[in-house]
Amino acid sequence: MTHKYAQIRSVGSHIDQLLTQEAKIHEVPDVSLYSFVRDYYDDGTDPIAPMLIVKGDNVEIDGIALFKKDRYIGKISADQNVPQVVIRIRLSGIILEYTGKSTFKKVEEQKKLDQDLSEAIREQLQVIISHVQRSGGDNLGIGTFVRNSMSYENWNNLNWKSIYPRADIRVEVDTTIRDYGMIR
Repeated sequence: MTHKYAQIRSVGSHIDQLLTQEAKIHEVPDVSLYSFVRDYYDDGTDPIAPMLIVKGDNVEIDGIALFKKDRYIGKISADQNVPQVVIRIRLSGIILEYTGKSTFKKVEEQKKLDQDLSEAIREQLQVIISHVQRSGGDNLGIGTFVRNSMSYENWNNLNWKSIYPRADIRVEVDTTIRDYGMIR
């Protein structure tokens, strides 16, 4: 951080910009201090962070650092990174008619319904995506979105057909019910 780089005015700004750009094309995970600390204290996961290296008069990403609590235990080099694809779906709708125990007059009930619907839809979509992915075909066109998120050179070097079966593809669903119609 204290080394003077000829091409870089502010090392901190350069590193921030580098990490932001690489996270956008999923070359490195989008890690913040918050997510690192969350993973550190979570008993079900260990933290990761982008690994930086000084090459000549430049700072570059060298892969993903793996931690076990606060100890560095290894790395995934940049050429081993499995792409992570996140499909975000925002769903908005209305309930025309409902028969059941809930009245949905309380905000808590409404939020719970939104969360329950989001989770049910996410689970169903995740099953479909996993099935299609196991079959080996990219019938959902996920490769198109990956290709459009990176440079032509990176896409050509990626070899999507071999990476696709082991790519980490996740679905996030955010459901909002705008109107609750007739509740019986």
